[in-house]
Formats: sequence, structure tokens, C-alpha cells
Amino acid sequence: MRLLQHNPMAVGLNIMDIVITSGKFTAFAYLVEGSLLEKSLRSEFSFTLFAPADSAFTSLPADTLKWLLEPQNEQRLAAILRYHVVRGRLESKQLERMRTARTEQGQELKIDLRQTLLIDSARIIVKDIEATNGIIHGIDSLLMPYAVATAVL
Repeated sequence: MRLLQHNPMAVGLNIMDIVITSGKFTAFAYLVEGSLLEKSLRSEFSFTLFAPADSAFTSLPADTLKWLLEPQNEQRLAAILRYHVVRGRLESKQLERMRTARTEQGQELKIDLRQTLLIDSARIIVKDIEATNGIIHGIDSLLMPYAVATAVL
């Protein structure tokens, strides 16, 4: 997969605005828009977002996204979205020295640095996109908390 390019024009935008305007995270933006998480990602509080690139959604089974968008699965979808967010601003250099990071969903993401920086099993494909209220790292797959993943799959 080709690395996404850092957008220097993103200066002055909050995390949510960058996710929406970048054109690289449209599926994730669609899922977040209108949620409580969107309000957080537009707030003055600082966050790190591991944003799945649009290509991350192509590897999902065909009906998974449709199933998650059903009203009875609203809590599961919210848990998945919050699992992509860590409170505070964590640059890639900081992540390289960490083993875990607690998500807004409540569980911890595993951080692994072997040949590349991995968050759970997702590879970071673009690092350190600056926002006024934190930082974004583009990843190549959708992250799922264990309990939700077992229900989805």
C-alpha cells in the first residue's frame, strides 16, 4: 500500500475537520459524523486518532458495515469508533517507546515496533498529521475491541 501524504494545508483544523477534508478517511468520517465522538474530536481537548484509511474498509466482509449501521448495533459501532481514539497527543516517536495505549473505549491497544509501527494489527501508513487538538495517524485496517470483533465476525 502506498503511504498517504501528509497534508500541510491541515494546519489550523481540528481532528474531525482533517478527517473529513483529507479525502483519505471518508468511510471513517461517515461513521463518526453525528456521533458523540465527533463532538470530542472537534473539542479543545487533545486526542490521538488512529484513522483507518478508506482502503481499510475494503477488507471487511461485505455485510459487516451494513450490520454495524443497523440501529440495534449503535453501541457496538460507538465502541469501535472510540477504540480508535487515545486521550492526549502521541507522536509516532512517543508511540515507538510504548507497549500499550488506553483508548476512549476503555481497552488498551497493543503497540509493536518490529519492522514497522503496528497498533494492534494495523500498520501505520501515515504518521503525525497535526491538528489543533491533537494528532492523527492513518492506519491500514479497522481496529475492533475483542468483544465487538467476536460479535461482528
